[in-house]
Amino acid sequence: MKLGIDIDGVLADVLTTWLEHLNRHFEQNKVKEDIIHYQFEKVFGVSWEEMDRFFRNNQENLLTNLSPVEKAQETMEELIKEHNVFLIAARPEEYRSITEKWLTEHSIPYHELIMTDFSDKSDYCLNRGVEVFVEDSLENALAIHACGIPVLLFDAPYNRDPLPKGIFRQHNWREIARTVQELNQGNDKLFKER
Repeated sequence: MKLGIDIDGVLADVLTTWLEHLNRHFEQNKVKEDIIHYQFEKVFGVSWEEMDRFFRNNQENLLTNLSPVEKAQETMEELIKEHNVFLIAARPEEYRSITEKWLTEHSIPYHELIMTDFSDKSDYCLNRGVEVFVEDSLENALAIHACGIPVLLFDAPYNRDPLPKGIFRQHNWREIARTVQELNQGNDKLFKER
């Protein structure tokens, strides 16, 4: 099976690191459960321009000092044995070497790394023939799902809206591995029932 997998919020625990830096920069004390929007400017009560400036000025630091999500590395080792794995990240191309270095440092295997520079991931999924995508952004999940690709949505405080059929909330990497295994065994009934 061809799997598409996001990096930030799925493989890399960005929320912990970003929250620490955002709290320090904007002098606030937000916790993970406060991040109910992927638009961090809304959560922190600042302008989009202020938030954009923060991310642009700190991008390298925010992308290198990340821990992997629990069980991500081990599960990726299992998945790559049976599946083609495309990492499809919204990151700009200029951060490819930083991203590759992080993936190598944390022994996360993959077949191809695609940097979309914040453009729609759907086109990349369709071009690679992705059959299932793992994502944390509800907006991205909805766009990918609209192309007929089932999405496993990695649970986060900012994506807890009701989900349409074909997008399935997953709470950890073990759950993702089980769902992918069921799909690989031809159990597409799973998607019809939910």
